[in-house]
Amino acid sequence: MALRNGGVKSDLVDFEFADVKVSNTAFKPLVREAKFDLAEIAIVTYLQAKAYGKPYTLIRRPWSAAASTTPSPTIRNAAR
Repeated sequence: MALRNGGVKSDLVDFEFADVKVSNTAFKPLVREAKFDLAEIAIVTYLQAKAYGKPYTLIRRPWSAAASTTPSPTIRNAAR
């Protein structure tokens, strides 16, 4: 949320966020069309993409003990 609202900024990259209301609706265009450079997706979606040779890489997301749930994986489109 801090990236989206400008609380955290980068001098190196400009962020462009897709307006996705329900996260799983972005899975299909992410995997089939390589529509996004970076996304948080279900691990099963990542494993299926890898099984079909899609060029994605897992990125470890920082986690804190204060978090209520285990973080889900974030993937990067390695083709870009």
